[in-house]
Amino acid sequence: MIARDNASFTSLAATVKYEGHPMIWYMGLYAITRFTHNPFAMQVYHILIAAAAIWLFARFSPFTKLQKVLFAFGFFPFYEYAIKSRGYAMGILLLFLFCVLYKNRSKQYVLISCILFLLCQTSALGLLIAISLQAMLIYEILSDRAVRQNINKIAVAVMLIIFCVGVAASLWQMMPPGDSSFAAKWHLQFDGLRMERVLSLLSRAYLCSPYYWCFDMASGVHQEEMLFLNLCLSAVLFLFLFMLFLRKPKVLFLYIFSIAVFVTFFYVKYAGFSWHHGHLYILLITCFWLSACCSDTAPRLAFFDKLSAICTRYRTLLITVILIIHFYQGVRVYAKDCFYPFSAARETAQFIKDNGLKDMLIAGDLDYAVSPIAGYLDKKIYYLREGRFATYVQWDDRCQEDYDAKKLRGEPVLQKRKSLLIVNGDLKALPGYMTKVKEFTRAMVPDEKYYLYMLNFEN
Repeated sequence: MIARDNASFTSLAATVKYEGHPMIWYMGLYAITRFTHNPFAMQVYHILIAAAAIWLFARFSPFTKLQKVLFAFGFFPFYEYAIKSRGYAMGILLLFLFCVLYKNRSKQYVLISCILFLLCQTSALGLLIAISLQAMLIYEILSDRAVRQNINKIAVAVMLIIFCVGVAASLWQMMPPGDSSFAAKWHLQFDGLRMERVLSLLSRAYLCSPYYWCFDMASGVHQEEMLFLNLCLSAVLFLFLFMLFLRKPKVLFLYIFSIAVFVTFFYVKYAGFSWHHGHLYILLITCFWLSACCSDTAPRLAFFDKLSAICTRYRTLLITVILIIHFYQGVRVYAKDCFYPFSAARETAQFIKDNGLKDMLIAGDLDYAVSPIAGYLDKKIYYLREGRFATYVQWDDRCQEDYDAKKLRGEPVLQKRKSLLIVNGDLKALPGYMTKVKEFTRAMVPDEKYYLYMLNFEN
């Protein structure tokens, strides 16, 4: 809707600044919406990107055929970054393209830098991944004498210039306006509980649980106990992988650096959701991929060398077990999606059309929850929380306020007319001017269950 309902590229760029991501995904959608408003066009565009990423993985990655199949149909590649149309799939595609080029990196620094430039433009998390990959390349040049002796210094200089321009361009596009309300706070003070939750994301991403549409490991377990369990699993997995990558110093550097960057981002800026945390899993797969391109270096201490050898012995087993877990979740959630709606928005919009309610004034709250209905209706909704007619939600300072249903009688735009109210929660003890029409509660997403009410302020 952002791409569709901005008439010019300039207004699109101004709107995207509220989204917290660069523009490359929106640019593609902007081109598509000049020809059609059908969301199916976006889905085709997105699935082609996702399929291209999987083709690169299947064609060039060093994994076994079984592991490639398990990965392709895992929860994140198959569902979060394929079925759900978001800009993250483009970042995964560019990341895998980097992995393909990495094997002959000494001759392709300029091309690699172009890939990293584009990766910076995909999302805020794409920017973090690009920074991690570039840091690994710099570490490799500084720490490996053989690499330094064989590189083209001019190519390296060009690579760094292109990368720095890419980072600057990405940050400029994501620089929020003064009235932005999306993830506006910075968490700079130490918060033990927040830190525990962020650190526990490692096991949640690697083991694909618990998320509200996945199998919930916390069933029957108190939240505090589940947090402690995830924290312990994260520590065990990190230490095991640390020892596993100990013989691959470049990959170990990438693994530690990328986790540090992501944990810092999740802590100080935005804790995120499953589609954000999934990048930790994709980065783990990337580390396994790149490790096949790096020669072994024995640790200086014999104890660590033996411990690393033991962990390496179980490398294939670990990868396969993780991939099986993700495969199970991916197939399970996709099967659920086939028979149970992800959102009730389409059904709700169709009911509105079929019953001749589309031409009425439609008001809604929560704004981001009811905005999909505006998309299906191709019609602006009066967002009560923001006090304006719109389709997409613009995350400015109007979005911060809660809305009290008692204010409905005082809304000027609703007076002396009948109007339709859409909310994502059931209202109790209805006043005389409000009549319940229907409810739509079959949805995987809790926020996207809808209740329709008729408002009559004619008298």
